[in-house]
Amino acid sequence: MLFDHSHGGGYKIGKQEFIEGRSYLQPTPYAKELTDLGYVALCIDSWIFGERSHTTEADMFKAMLWRGQVLWGMMVYDHLRALDYLLTRP
Repeated sequence: MLFDHSHGGGYKIGKQEFIEGRSYLQPTPYAKELTDLGYVALCIDSWIFGERSHTTEADMFKAMLWRGQVLWGMMVYDHLRALDYLLTRP
């Protein structure tokens, strides 16, 4: 299972949302809920979130445009690579 963390203006939390939960999500954090059900689950920090929150969303968006990239496209690309990784696991 690939879990995509929410935005909610919480740039610092990122993938920690999966483990810790957030007040506007279900009461039990998704990591616990999914693993209790027997699922293997992964959550990565999207660009500008969690450990990757080194700049603002606007600044990252502009920097990527200069390189011919799109922020949303890079986020989708990272999640596709995360799915590729999950598929390599037994």
